Amino acid sequence: MVQVNVSGETSGAVITTQSHRPSLWVVMQRQLLTPQLIYGTILISAVIGWAEDDDSVRKVLTTAVSTAFVFWAAHVLCEALSYVSKHPSAQPSRAVPDEPDPVLSLALKYGLSHSGGLLYSAVIPCLLLGLGTVGILSEAESYWLALGIPVTSLALLGWMAFRDHPIPWYKKTLAAVCVSTLGIIVIILKVAVH
Repeated sequence: MVQVNVSGETSGAVITTQSHRPSLWVVMQRQLLTPQLIYGTILISAVIGWAEDDDSVRKVLTTAVSTAFVFWAAHVLCEALSYVSKHPSAQPSRAVPDEPDPVLSLALKYGLSHSGGLLYSAVIPCLLLGLGTVGILSEAESYWLALGIPVTSLALLGWMAFRDHPIPWYKKTLAAVCVSTLGIIVIILKVAVH
């Protein structure tokens, strides 16, 4: 609780405000609506869509998991290196030579905290492919669901991006459809190039 004396005097009017905590929706939106999640969603869709007709769901799952992991690791490295270049060590000659540079551990933490979206985007499609691998879903069902969920996710991310803007609901819906359509086009182009 913060109390502010508006008049600047001890006997003046007092305004009481409570510290504002963002809603769960705002926290989720900030955590989920990241370039890494959007790129990861497109990437995992392209990897799944790139599968040959005769590939087993197990092979598609293995390719999707390994690709998501490799791109995530590369992104962690990129973010960490970027952090190091922007935050040079404050003490180039440390008193204790064997003590690790704190910038390196901060860079790694930064890289890890800014790369999760690449892994998060692969979780549901890979779980669906896993259900096809163990026989809970047919291979065709798991494949098409694993391909459809990311496209649906792109529409949801498009809606989330415009949710708090003062525009009518139908324009928000149109934005979600456009984001999803652009995602489909990018997926098709990515598959076609590879």
